[in-house]
This record gives sequence, C-alpha cells and structure tokens, in this order.
Amino acid sequence: MKVKGKEYAEWKSRVNVRDDFKCQECGKEARETHHIKSWRDFPELRFDVENGVTLCLDCHSKKGSIGRPKVKYGKTQIFYLSYTAIDKLKDDSHKEKKSMSAYVEDLIMEAKNG
Repeated sequence: MKVKGKEYAEWKSRVNVRDDFKCQECGKEARETHHIKSWRDFPELRFDVENGVTLCLDCHSKKGSIGRPKVKYGKTQIFYLSYTAIDKLKDDSHKEKKSMSAYVEDLIMEAKNG
C-alpha cells in the first residue's frame, strides 16, 4: 500500500530502525514495513510502532496485498485474492466450466461468508 505523509514515513523509519533493517520472518536485509493489525481496520494503530514489523519484499508479499490481483466487487469494495484462491482459480475454474469472473464472484462470496 502506498501511503504518503510525514507521519507514515516516520513510523516506517522507526519500525525499520527498531528491527535493525532485518526481515523479522527470514532475517534478510529489509526495508519493507507491514502493519500487524490492518491499516483499514485499526486506524488508531496506524502509526503505533508496536503494530509494525520489518519484512523483506518476498515475506511481505506473502502477508499483504503486494503483487496480488485485485478484484472489484460492487461499486467500492476491492478484494485481494489470496494465493490459495489464485491456485484454486488456476486449477478449478476451467473444470467447472464457469467464466473466470463468475468463479471469482463465488470465491468472494465464500470469503465474505467466512
């Protein structure tokens, strides 16, 4: 997620310094920051250093939305497909003879219903 602003830049810097610019998952050198509790759902924690962790790009892409396809649902909701959903799309959509968009719609409904 691209977020601009001085407060965000300071938060990112404090998280990276605290973690010694090392990925907290694999130990590689890193400069990515990840919100442990989501930016969207926990606005009160957006700039709390304890709600951040330094990750390398590979590990961050496994946690967040980096590099994942977005699917628009309705007028405003955007969903990021999980890697499991992407694999399922590749494997199952042609078997069920559904259009890709119909299959994606079914995956979104499954995700929303828990």
